[in-house]
Amino acid sequence: MCGRFTLTNTKNIKTRFNLRKLPDGEIKPNYNAAPSQTMPVITNHGDGNELELMRWGLIPVWAKDAGIGYKMINAKAETLLEKPTWKRPFKSQRCLVPA
Repeated sequence: MCGRFTLTNTKNIKTRFNLRKLPDGEIKPNYNAAPSQTMPVITNHGDGNELELMRWGLIPVWAKDAGIGYKMINAKAETLLEKPTWKRPFKSQRCLVPA
């Protein structure tokens, strides 16, 4: 994923992704989403899809400062399962980012 993305079509997000739960408030379009911003993501914890608001960026367990999450937005597919920073999140902490 690149350093910025857009989320423009938020009107039919509930039906498009068969969501059982939405966060309070309206999901508004964002034409310049950047790392560290709170964005909607779709998760599934076994009982249906939910839309949750999460901060964009991965904060590794070893990080002493949450600011490192601003830099942790890209991973190479070729080495995803080799790098400790990405391995565990890839296997067990996945979500869908509407963009």
